Amino acid sequence: SLDTLEGIKTLYPKVILPVSYKRSKEELEKAIIKYQPDFILSLGQAGGDKEVRIEKIALNYTRASISDNDGVLLKKGKIIDGPLALESDLDVEELVDLVNSNVPCYLSLSAGGYICNTVYYYDLFKMHNRALFVHLPSFSEKTISKDEAIKAIEMVILYIEEYYAKN
Repeated sequence: SLDTLEGIKTLYPKVILPVSYKRSKEELEKAIIKYQPDFILSLGQAGGDKEVRIEKIALNYTRASISDNDGVLLKKGKIIDGPLALESDLDVEELVDLVNSNVPCYLSLSAGGYICNTVYYYDLFKMHNRALFVHLPSFSEKTISKDEAIKAIEMVILYIEEYYAKN
């Protein structure tokens, strides 16, 4: 759990989305209306990864081999009526280099075809590209530690704040 981010969680609202194509978009829409954010940072888990993975692009496409928690299996299709791909307006490459100087991290050009990509695409679409998605690995002795993940997320948040203060 990332609840150990005490200072961060009190400054920024945290919304936990269901692993559901439909309900994740509905809950995200409710959160956008309620909080009216300037930016959305979404976190997801990439079980096979060993490092932090920062996503640059989300595709308006879904393809999965497993069902979501509502039993829905989407083998292909658009997420919403919109462009094929969207990307964060942050300098994601610069951010990856920054985080990687302290915590193992890499740039990803695909958030996959499952719920994480759906959420990221919807974030970018609704927020006019003022969003970012970060995948964290499952924590084990073969991956980064929970403390390293927390450090990476703190660095991402500080980068976002500084980026928009300058731009």
